[in-house]
Amino acid sequence: MKSCFVIGPVKSGTTLLISLLDSHPELALFPMEVKIFTHWIERFADDKTRYSHLNDFFLKSSKIKLMDESRTGTADIMNSGRIDFSGFDFKAFEHLQKEKSVMSENSNLTGPKLIQKYILDLHRSLSQVLDVPNPKVFVSKEGNHGANYIKEIIELFPQARFIVLVRDPRDIFVSFKVIAEKKRQGVHSPTFKDNVSVCRFINDNKGKNISSYTELYLERAQDEKFHFVKYENLVRKPNEEM
Repeated sequence: MKSCFVIGPVKSGTTLLISLLDSHPELALFPMEVKIFTHWIERFADDKTRYSHLNDFFLKSSKIKLMDESRTGTADIMNSGRIDFSGFDFKAFEHLQKEKSVMSENSNLTGPKLIQKYILDLHRSLSQVLDVPNPKVFVSKEGNHGANYIKEIIELFPQARFIVLVRDPRDIFVSFKVIAEKKRQGVHSPTFKDNVSVCRFINDNKGKNISSYTELYLERAQDEKFHFVKYENLVRKPNEEM
């Protein structure tokens, strides 16, 4: 199975793109920002981590838990909280992953071999529960976090391709301001701040901010592994852009 990673600045529209890709019959993906690889690098990339540890985190603590209908009131309405997972058999998905964690060929895996196998298994289990054919490509939405780990992703998945969604920074800033105002009015959205300045918008979150994506474009625009998509085109002419 080949791999594709979707990255882009916060509020660039990557959730829209991943939702559109979700309808492709040859792709396996979670229609939200699970950040599988980012979590691996920042939390688990050592020889102590086992398959069962990844299951414990991704099924119970990552955004994948939102696919479990029994967990209510845990989603950020300004992030993944608008996705309807009713009808998805989370228990069956969880059961498949637990079965895989005790298989001899999986239980002792560590390091790069572990995450390579785990990502594939996770998407295969998803496809099995949805009763769709085995996918040819898995897609992981890493969001703005992925920009920091491109080299590490390529080391683990040499055939990986990257879709980078870009959006007019002025439009992104307006979105932040609108969300900030909603938070001040009482909307619960832990993902975002209730106040944002132009200075903070441009300079905060080093390696993941607007400036870092400008640098990414200058560095990778001619790289065949990278495809830059304009959010505005995706909205205005989605059929053509997709």
